[in-house]
Amino acid sequence: MAYATRYPDHSGKLILSSTSAQRSLKRILAVFERLGGSAARETARNFLETPTPVTCEEYVRICLPPYNRTPQDPDVFSRCRVNLELLLFFFNHEFKTMNFLPTLTRVQCPTLVLAGEDDPISPIEDAEDIVAALPSHVVRFERFPGIGHGVYRDDPVQGFQRIREFILSSPGTQQKV
Repeated sequence: MAYATRYPDHSGKLILSSTSAQRSLKRILAVFERLGGSAARETARNFLETPTPVTCEEYVRICLPPYNRTPQDPDVFSRCRVNLELLLFFFNHEFKTMNFLPTLTRVQCPTLVLAGEDDPISPIEDAEDIVAALPSHVVRFERFPGIGHGVYRDDPVQGFQRIREFILSSPGTQQKV
């Protein structure tokens, strides 16, 4: 979103998958509570209000399981290199202050917004806000019931099919769904 709003003439197409233009702690905590109970809500609140190595470790343990509705590869983190310093910087600064909603009107390229209705960190209402802020003639909105963070993780067949269709579509054929 930052690039597309800063350089609206550069991108041919844009895919916004499981993201937010502005943090809404109230929405996030409500979804964590709905999916993971009060423990997930409080753990998410602790981390998102005060991101530290300790609150991050607890967040990973308690809050990552509700991210997806289908079982995920338990060894995924063994194949990842996590930059904890960068992660904590983002959650301590940018995540708390970002707001792309006023500038999304600048986006000029076809834009696909993918969102799961059970995404705790990027609630479906955040995707709806993005769709409402984008110029209506460029946006295509795909919402997925029963899907969490990263549509392609919970439903790779439908998620990647929608992405392929969007990439192969002609410019100017986007529509709100």
